[in-house]
Amino acid sequence: MYTCRNQPCGAQWEASDLEFKNEGQGVFFRCPLCGSRNKVVEHTAEDGTRTYEQERR
Repeated sequence: MYTCRNQPCGAQWEASDLEFKNEGQGVFFRCPLCGSRNKVVEHTAEDGTRTYEQERR
């Protein structure tokens, strides 16, 4: 579960609801509700699969 860090929003999302993109300053997802950028850490497994973990504050 991913949570929008925009304090007034705080919406929660499943990974399947989000698009993870490198926006030049790292990998982010944009909240589908408010559009806020939220930083994530990308992990690549040995088989090439990518997973994402929301950065903790």
